[in-house]
Amino acid sequence: MAGLELVSDAGFRADGRRPDELRKVRARLGVLARADGSAYLEQGNTKVLAAVYGPHEVRGSRSKAPPDRALLCCRCSSAPFAGGGGGERRRRPPQGGGDRRSAERALLLRGVLEGAVLAQLYPRSQIDVHVQFGIFCDTPDPVPPQVLQADGGELGAVGSMGFGDILEYFGIFGVSLTPFPPQVLQADGGELGATVSAAGLALLDAGVALRGAVVAGSAGLAEPPAGPPLALSDLSAAEEAAGGPRLVVATVAGGEQLALCQLSARLHRDRLGTVLDAARAACHGLSAVLDSVVRARLRQDTALGH
Repeated sequence: MAGLELVSDAGFRADGRRPDELRKVRARLGVLARADGSAYLEQGNTKVLAAVYGPHEVRGSRSKAPPDRALLCCRCSSAPFAGGGGGERRRRPPQGGGDRRSAERALLLRGVLEGAVLAQLYPRSQIDVHVQFGIFCDTPDPVPPQVLQADGGELGAVGSMGFGDILEYFGIFGVSLTPFPPQVLQADGGELGATVSAAGLALLDAGVALRGAVVAGSAGLAEPPAGPPLALSDLSAAEEAAGGPRLVVATVAGGEQLALCQLSARLHRDRLGTVLDAARAACHGLSAVLDSVVRARLRQDTALGH
């Protein structure tokens, strides 16, 4: 990565953060009334919504169900109006299919969650994990909101609203919750990590037994012309687009176990330790924030129980 573009002489990144500083994180559990567990996660301008259904009976042929553990099914999808970098508009995938990036992300997510979920406690059952994410495009045509769940009145609900009002109205960070929040999501770097973290929160909300909390973070390396290389935690989209190695790490049980370690480019082994430490530090910082969200939700549920 070009150090002059990413870190100033004063040691600040383009968005004003220090090299080891995370983006602002907001999260909420239980945002989908009809899902067994759900979570909404904002990490900077990256916004992800995850839902968990199950454990339930295996759908379709029961021969595919393992006799001694749960069948974990993961699906990741982006908004049909989502675009790539630079404001490109992305075409909708063919009916019945999905884009390759989403399929790869779902495969990685399943690998992480299989190492975290105590699947042996749910034999001959199925757990479905759905994650939605997207990128808003700077195009003059209006962007239609999408309905993730429906319980009547969807057309009137989304047809009379603008983007800025939808999230607040449907209660993701507001007061009231409805069973069909529209898909108002963005991506600004770290989508894979946010996908994993949101799915982990949704599993906790569903009460699925885990070996520990699941979080993921990213890190990269800035190489200024003068001075030693700097490890950057929690990369934004601009920092990812600058090129260079990008490391995504997922941890389970407070960082004791690595469930994912994905490197996007070649990196000298002498520098791998520095970047890995920065990624694990990002996971640790994110875990502390999400732990407070989960504890707050537990206190809320306990108060309502009384």
